[in-house]
Amino acid sequence: MYLKHFGLERSPFKITPDTSLFYEGGNRGAALEAVKYAILQGEGIIKVVGEVGSGKTMLCRMLEIRLPEQVEIVYLANPSLSPEKILHVIAMEMKLPVEQNDDKSKVMQMLQDHLLKVHANGHQVVVFIEEAQGMPLDTLEQIRLLSNLETNHFKMLQIVLFGQPELDENLARREIRQLKERISHHFSLDVFDKKNIQSYLNFRLRAAGYKGADLFSAEHARAMAKYSQGLSRRINILADKILLAAFSEDSDHIKKKYIKLAARDSQYLTAGFALWNKYAFAGLLMLSAVAMGWFLRELGETVFAEQELALDSKVLNNKEAASHGNRNNYATFGRSESVPQRLKSNKTQILLEQRLKLTALWLKSNSDYRYSVQLMLLEDNRLQALADFLLQMQQQNLLDKIYVYTSRKNGQLYYGVLYGQFRQYSIATRSMEDISQQMKLTNPFVRDMKDISSEYI
Repeated sequence: MYLKHFGLERSPFKITPDTSLFYEGGNRGAALEAVKYAILQGEGIIKVVGEVGSGKTMLCRMLEIRLPEQVEIVYLANPSLSPEKILHVIAMEMKLPVEQNDDKSKVMQMLQDHLLKVHANGHQVVVFIEEAQGMPLDTLEQIRLLSNLETNHFKMLQIVLFGQPELDENLARREIRQLKERISHHFSLDVFDKKNIQSYLNFRLRAAGYKGADLFSAEHARAMAKYSQGLSRRINILADKILLAAFSEDSDHIKKKYIKLAARDSQYLTAGFALWNKYAFAGLLMLSAVAMGWFLRELGETVFAEQELALDSKVLNNKEAASHGNRNNYATFGRSESVPQRLKSNKTQILLEQRLKLTALWLKSNSDYRYSVQLMLLEDNRLQALADFLLQMQQQNLLDKIYVYTSRKNGQLYYGVLYGQFRQYSIATRSMEDISQQMKLTNPFVRDMKDISSEYI
């Protein structure tokens, strides 16, 4: 929206990792080379830890580019895999002919045979595991067993764990101490300081085609450091909204008020800034309107592989009607008590009920579409936010790709929101690169529908 205004060729502050915009300052370049070196050494397990939004996924993408061709990469984005399923998924990513009912020992043998062939051809295999802090302890233990696959001189399978600081807490537990002992290299992604924030912002602008004087000053960077906490994802979100605000006022310069407006709109403000005058509030409304218009347009322009998109709701409804004779025999998943009568309108109430019922039909069917992308898990008290999201999806003709299920944990009712249906885990993983930036804020990950079926009520 503001690209032409600032002479940009492309968006400089997308949340989606863009390797052409990789910033090597803030120790990122050094970290990349260090992890690359550790992988090529082929010894032990590697761990990379950083806060949410610190750039772990970007580092992962850069490794895919910088590692030599003889290194084959397997990428896993789902943190909730069971010990059995992680073996199957790794084998499937390697294009091995595994079946769902193959036992763990058979899959392990297939992996070992394949890795021996790869090693004999002078290649090596590395597995990137994102969001490793969310993995069950039993699955982490399975990772340790995988690391046992080795020749006399070389590990046949290299493993890199990318995770949040909670990963260190998990590894400190006594029952998994054997895995911790196998980790030969530990790396941390530190947050950006004020100097790096200024350099980062101006670097990405110029990489995206900007040719004027630096837009962001040291003073701007100090303010953004305060609101972003030095996290690159937050910096990108703030910078994008700041440029939107400047564009809306036809300004070629960044004003301090734009930073505060962006921070407030992103809910990054501290309590000290809770009171705003009416002019700032009016500016916030303007910025929000501009940003929402841009967000909805981005949603409408997102392209997905048609062969892997969701089943048409009419097909599911026809299947249900054929097997039960009428449309009143929905699964109990869609019962009325799952949708409390406290939404703003009947329209949003109906939308939510429809998605609940359609998702129930999918879960009951024997569909080949086995995977979906989990966008969010909302508590019952955020029901209106969920309904508003569904309304936005309907307005952009994306509602048929959204599924909603309910689950209960510790007596609390939750609404899970899914995006799309996919036959293969790898295709579901790749779909996360195409979803909108706003959806990426929820840290989506791939789910197996069998796991969701065991949770829903």
